[in-house]
Amino acid sequence: MTDLSPNRRAALRATPFLLAITCFLLPFVEVSCQGRRVAQFNGYQLAFGTNIERTEPFSGRKEEKKIDGEPAALIMVLAVAAAGALAAVARGPIGAKASMAASGVALAAAVGLKLRLDSEIQRQGEGLFQIEWQIGFLACALLLFAGIAAAWWLRDPP
Repeated sequence: MTDLSPNRRAALRATPFLLAITCFLLPFVEVSCQGRRVAQFNGYQLAFGTNIERTEPFSGRKEEKKIDGEPAALIMVLAVAAAGALAAVARGPIGAKASMAASGVALAAAVGLKLRLDSEIQRQGEGLFQIEWQIGFLACALLLFAGIAAAWWLRDPP
């Protein structure tokens, strides 16, 4: 890709990661009980925690519950941001490899997040709760693979 300027290559390398960061605004996971949605969280809520309002089924009383952030989701956000920054500013083969490594960390964190939440929801819900992974999570993972490919194919010559 020698016909592109270095700045143009850097912008194209960073684009999948910028899109992946915006995917954290989309729904990442939905928890349901017997087909009825109980909760839905976007990527930033999973990473940094959130408060949810819950209505007690028998009394009708509303209570607010704090949900702590998931460390794997936080690692995922930070790794995606690092991969994007490295793709945009790091030059040469080392920059491409560093961006790809940060993407790999983000993908590993995504797998860890999925495994942990799947098992935790099953354990705490005693089989009554189901977890469904939403478009934000899936698109983010696909964009990380695209970012790895872009970092490799659009790397600067040594």
